[in-house]
Amino acid sequence: MGLPEQPSAGERVILSDHPHWTTLIQTIILLILTVAAAVAAILFLPDSDVQAQVRLGIVAVALIIAIVVSVVPFLRWFATRYELTEQGLVIREGILSRSVRTIPIGRVNDASHSQRLIERMLGKGTLIVESGGERGRLVLKNVPDVDNWHQQIYRLIDDMADGVRDGR
Repeated sequence: MGLPEQPSAGERVILSDHPHWTTLIQTIILLILTVAAAVAAILFLPDSDVQAQVRLGIVAVALIIAIVVSVVPFLRWFATRYELTEQGLVIREGILSRSVRTIPIGRVNDASHSQRLIERMLGKGTLIVESGGERGRLVLKNVPDVDNWHQQIYRLIDDMADGVRDGR
């Protein structure tokens, strides 16, 4: 049975985000290089009727390359979503086919995060969640505001522990 795209009724989403925008830097650079190469190739061709067809071919190839190197990665980034709800951590991925992984808060054994200097300056990092189960470790790279995600996971764990101690 598939999981719903939205949280169940009464379940509150605490955090929800895509991977950090910097995951698209390579895509942006490739797009700029593709356009620059196509413009350079068109400008350096001498004028003639045959070259008009070659120019059109260059534009067509550049357009195909631009779609492959920019649109597909952008859609993949856009279709990837990290959510933290009161019930657990949900990771949704996929453009045409969809993959959803859920880790209930009650199964989280440990959470940690790491940030290199440049990641701290950009406001992103790697979140590592250890859980009981067959696929025990989840590593999420390029999580925006990773420190807040880490804190919120532990707050939920503490809230759940308080509920168990209070008999809820």
